Amino acid sequence: MEPGVHALSNGLLDERWPKSRRVATALRGLGSSRAVDHDRLFELMNDRQPAPDSELPETGVGAELERFLAPPFIVGDRYGTRCTTVVSIGSSASVSERRFDVGGDAVGEVTYRFSP
Repeated sequence: MEPGVHALSNGLLDERWPKSRRVATALRGLGSSRAVDHDRLFELMNDRQPAPDSELPETGVGAELERFLAPPFIVGDRYGTRCTTVVSIGSSASVSERRFDVGGDAVGEVTYRFSP
């Protein structure tokens, strides 16, 4: 893997899905600050904006389901975003995970910090 910003969704690394492109673009826009702002990253991943139909992939599930699956954050009773995890690695490391209910509301968060 080349250095840089990469996006991973329910497909291959850097697959050209609308949600992957949007998240990668937003991450690049954060700049190169050494400090990792977990709250800012959680906010970025909470993008629920649907993609325009012209950007939807054709994976064989139909346009309605493609629309439902297009945002980075998916809200649904039977399928949807249930957690978001932020991992930062540098001179120390931390992992934060925020959990969500079926309505997309945050219901818990945990953070672990690791020192060398």
